[in-house]
Amino acid sequence: MNVKLRKVVAEETEQIVALTNRAFAVERFFKAGDRTDLAQVRGTLFLTPRFLYTGLR
Repeated sequence: MNVKLRKVVAEETEQIVALTNRAFAVERFFKAGDRTDLAQVRGTLFLTPRFLYTGLR
């Protein structure tokens, strides 16, 4: 299996938010609303260059 790692770019913020909220959809029975939003992702994940996207190829 080949795994590709790269830095995420700011233009992908909306996709990161959507993916994160889908991943935590199982919490909906005890937590109302989304897990994260655009402001939170822009304000935290892009402060350090350590946030990586992993993709399988």
